[in-house]
Amino acid sequence: MIEIDTCIRQIQEAFSTTVYPGDDALVRWAANGDNDDPRRSYAIFQGQDWRTMTPERLRQIAGGYFFYLTLQARHFFLPALLLAELRRPEVLRTVYLSTVFALSPPSCYNREMSAEWGVETDEAADWQRFNEWVAWFNPAQTHAIALFLEVYAHQLYPESLEWEGCLGHALPFWQQRDHDLMNP
Repeated sequence: MIEIDTCIRQIQEAFSTTVYPGDDALVRWAANGDNDDPRRSYAIFQGQDWRTMTPERLRQIAGGYFFYLTLQARHFFLPALLLAELRRPEVLRTVYLSTVFALSPPSCYNREMSAEWGVETDEAADWQRFNEWVAWFNPAQTHAIALFLEVYAHQLYPESLEWEGCLGHALPFWQQRDHDLMNP
């Protein structure tokens, strides 16, 4: 069984060279100019460094705001969420949904959104965007994500694996990707 401290070190090392995407590449601006969420995301994440974001700060800002970030910005800020989940899971219990949701393949969240919220999705486009995001992660980062999900599932919230939810989809996806990258 992987120790939480080992997983934390793996994440820190794997993402240590990630670079802030720059203010111009921070947020995906919605075509609908009436939506304030992209502007809020920009204000929240502008000039921030994942290394200094505390679990308490992430709880205040987390949720849907992560999804307005560009793929490069999601890549940059993901380790902050992973580390916060490991260090203070009780603070981020609701953020779990957005962290694991973000790491889940579209087949999971398309079902969730259609069933729960009645939202129609374009699964092919969602898979393309998800694969583009996944491509940002090098083998060490992919391994760190897989380790995070294993620790999260088996040590922090083992009851989560019993759900038909996103963790049950994210964990095997990232384990397989890790295996494929380590064994080309």
